[in-house]
Amino acid sequence: MKALIWILRIYFYIIVAWVLLSWLGGIPAIATIRNLIGIIVEPVVRPFYFLSFGGLSIAPMVPAFIIWTLIGYLERSVATSDSKYPQFREEPADDRREGDGDRG
Repeated sequence: MKALIWILRIYFYIIVAWVLLSWLGGIPAIATIRNLIGIIVEPVVRPFYFLSFGGLSIAPMVPAFIIWTLIGYLERSVATSDSKYPQFREEPADDRREGDGDRG
């Protein structure tokens, strides 16, 4: 499970790098690197290409958000399964209140 978290985290940062490199597209070496990274990223981003506002495409943000949310869920899942005393355990409610003794 932890390996999956690391793979997703690396993929998230690859998406971020791909977006940042798109801003520097005029430099030939950077364009080559971006095209290589695009081979990995574009199959995931392509279904969201319709999401654009003017000249700004938010297509990479959708898979990045989904991956980031999935990482958070998996980390919480691992944290609760690995520890002897899970950190997200709820304490039982105590219905007794101070000063509510027998009112007779």
